[in-house]
Amino acid sequence: ITSSTDKEVIRLYAQYKGTLVFDAQGGNVSINSKEVFYNRLVGELPLPTKEGAAFEAWEIQTGDKSIRQNVQYNTNTKYITGTLVAEASWLTGAYTLAYNGNGGVLPKDHSYSAYQELKEDLLTRWCSLNSNRQLMSNPFLRDGYVFTGWNTKEDGTGESYTAGDTINFSSVPDSLFTLYAQWKKNSHTITFHKNYGTDELETQEMDDGVSTALRTNTFTRNGFSFKEWNTDPGGNGTSYVDGEEISVSSDLELYAIWEETFDFIINNLNVNETKLIVYKLPVGMVPDEFTSNITLNYGYGTRVDTKNVNNQEVLYTGGKFKITKGLADYKVYTLSVLGDVNGDGKIGIIDYIRIMKHIMGDLVLENEYSLAADMNENSRIDIIDYIRIMKIIMEES
Repeated sequence: ITSSTDKEVIRLYAQYKGTLVFDAQGGNVSINSKEVFYNRLVGELPLPTKEGAAFEAWEIQTGDKSIRQNVQYNTNTKYITGTLVAEASWLTGAYTLAYNGNGGVLPKDHSYSAYQELKEDLLTRWCSLNSNRQLMSNPFLRDGYVFTGWNTKEDGTGESYTAGDTINFSSVPDSLFTLYAQWKKNSHTITFHKNYGTDELETQEMDDGVSTALRTNTFTRNGFSFKEWNTDPGGNGTSYVDGEEISVSSDLELYAIWEETFDFIINNLNVNETKLIVYKLPVGMVPDEFTSNITLNYGYGTRVDTKNVNNQEVLYTGGKFKITKGLADYKVYTLSVLGDVNGDGKIGIIDYIRIMKHIMGDLVLENEYSLAADMNENSRIDIIDYIRIMKIIMEES
C-alpha cells in the first residue's frame, strides 16, 4: 500500500503471521502457543520437562509429511503459515542438561550443533543416565563481566562446577539439570606508587566501566606534601586528584606527585636575608658545628668555605656558605665572624687596626666586615669595639 502526500511517500507493508502450537507429548510446558511473523526468527521457545525422559527438540512437519524439522530460537519462519504444531521429542533413560546464560547471551555468529538453542541465553542437550558427560566451556558473552564457572543456582549458592568437569547421575529430579553461568565484574587493578625511596605500593580494584572514587593517599614523605596522582613518575602524564571518580577499562599505574613544604631552615643563627649574610658567628667555629644548625629537605646539600688556622679548618668573614640542590648552587650566603674584621679566620692586631681606621675615616667597613667589627652589637662601629678587640688580643698574648 502506498500513500502519497505533497511532502512525502509512506509505504506500508503487509505482515503475515502464524501460530506455533506446542505439544509436549506427555510432558509439561509453560506455554501452549506463540505468534510468529513471516520471514523472521522464531524467537524464544519453552523448555518442556518430562519425568524419566530427556528433551531432544521441538519438531514440526512441513509440506512433506515424512520430514520433521527441528525448530530453534534462530529458525527462520518462512515456512510457518497459519497454525503449525511443534511436537516435543523425548529420549527415555536420559535427562535434560540445560545451560542458562544468567545475564549472558550467545554470540550472533555461533554454531552448537549438538545443542538446542531455545533462547538467546539457553542451550540444552540430552544426557544418558549413569554415563559420563563433560561440561561445556562457557558459550555466553556478557559485557564487562568475566565467566567464573557454573552453579546449580542463579545466585551461586548451589553446587559449583567448572568447565570441563565430568558429571554422572543415576537420577535427576524432573529429568532436568540446569546450570547457571556465574559472573564477576571484569575488574582492573589500580597500582599506586609512593614514587620515592623504595617506592612502596598499594593497589585498588575497580570494576570495568564503573565510575569509582580513587583511594585516598596514605603515603607520607618528610618535607613534602602530597599534590596529586599522575600516570607519569615525573608528573608529565594525566593527573588525578585524591578521591577523584574515574572509570577504567584496563589496569592503571599512578604515581604520587610531591610538593616541597620547605627547602632548608637555618636554626639558631643570625641571618640577614636581605643582604644574605650569616653574622655573629664565633671565632674558631668549625664547619660541622655550623652545619648542625641547618635543616635540609631531600635533594639539598651545603658547602662552607674555611681557612686553616692553627691546623684547623674554621669559618672566616667573607667566606661563602652555599645551599646546593643537586649539583647547582641554590642559595649563597656570606659569612661574618665576630671580631674577624680582616677575614683571616682569627682575631689579631690587623683587626683592631682596621676598626681604628674606620673610626678615623681612613677605611670604610661595610656589610659582613661592618658586622664583624661591631663587637658590642649596637649596630655601629665605635671606640668600644676597638677596646674589646684589643682586650681579646691582650688576653690571648
